[in-house]
Amino acid sequence: MRLTPAEVSALAGGKDVKTLTRLEAKGKGIEQVLDLDVCTSLKGLNLSQNSLANATFLADMKKLVWLNLAENHLTSLDGVQNLSQLKVLRPAMVSISFRTAAALAIAGLVKPHITLVVLQVL
Repeated sequence: MRLTPAEVSALAGGKDVKTLTRLEAKGKGIEQVLDLDVCTSLKGLNLSQNSLANATFLADMKKLVWLNLAENHLTSLDGVQNLSQLKVLRPAMVSISFRTAAALAIAGLVKPHITLVVLQVL
């Protein structure tokens, strides 16, 4: 499934995507996210238990404060480094090793103001 603004609106009960502050899209079979940056008020995003391979779609979502990407197929957190308001990140990425997680912090992909929650180690 592709998560598009139309799908976001449907998941949110028909609400305007521009005013939506939180989106629950857990376990929806999402493989790709398109144009989510139109959700300009989004502060909380749960995309856990999906089939996402990357997080680059997050690059322009500057108002996100809380993000759950647990139980996806992510091999990178590229896109997260631009989220200056992010306070809580739950990646729990099975494909990322402890060394890679440490490298993320060193590379600046995980900033000091972000709390990593339940990062699984291989």
